Amino acid sequence: LLSLPFAVFLIPGLQKVLTHCDMTGFNHHGACVDFELPTAKEMDEEAGQAPLHRFKNTVGVINNVLHFVNKGREARGASERRAWEYQFGDFSRGLWSNLVPPKEETQPRNSESDKTSLFEKFQRRV
Repeated sequence: LLSLPFAVFLIPGLQKVLTHCDMTGFNHHGACVDFELPTAKEMDEEAGQAPLHRFKNTVGVINNVLHFVNKGREARGASERRAWEYQFGDFSRGLWSNLVPPKEETQPRNSESDKTSLFEKFQRRV
């Protein structure tokens, strides 16, 4: 509502009459230059590179997600034979294990109940 008085500048042609200024922009080197729309050739070159760039970004994100899922499987203690199976919580467990460094154990584990991880004990309580 408070920006309503400035809406007059959005009317085509009125901005130049009211401000007496030319539109400017920045080029690839960071210099302030007169505003120009890109040529058709430049737009074609950018359009050809855009899908490849988006594909590379998507592959990178998928790779990161799979990395955290695998770290979560390791933290869960999945066996090598069944490492391909995903269980709910592998991703968050992998994120958590990446954020929190593992604690060093001061005493050896002897019984089966000691072999459960702290995270698994917490899950049982919830």
